[in-house]
Amino acid sequence: MTIRKAEEKDILRIIELLGQVLQIHADIRPDNFYFPVNPPKYTVSELTELLEKEEKPIYVAVNEEDVCVGYAFCQLQELAFFN
Repeated sequence: MTIRKAEEKDILRIIELLGQVLQIHADIRPDNFYFPVNPPKYTVSELTELLEKEEKPIYVAVNEEDVCVGYAFCQLQELAFFN
C-alpha cells in the first residue's frame, strides 16, 4: 500500500468511499443520517477545487493497482499561542 496526494483520477473513488462512510453513519444513527437521501458530502467539482488548495491537502492510500482504498482530508492551521 502506498500513501500519496490525491489526484483528479481519485475523485470518483473518494466519493464512493465517502458514501460508504455515510451508510455506516446512517445504519448507526438513522435519526440523523438519511441514506441515500443525504446528498454526497462533496461533488466532483468541489473535490476538484479542494485538490488545488495547498492548505487543505487530501491524501489517499492506494493498493498495488493504484486504486484508492482510503483517504485523509487534512487542514493545515497555524496556531497562535498567547502568554
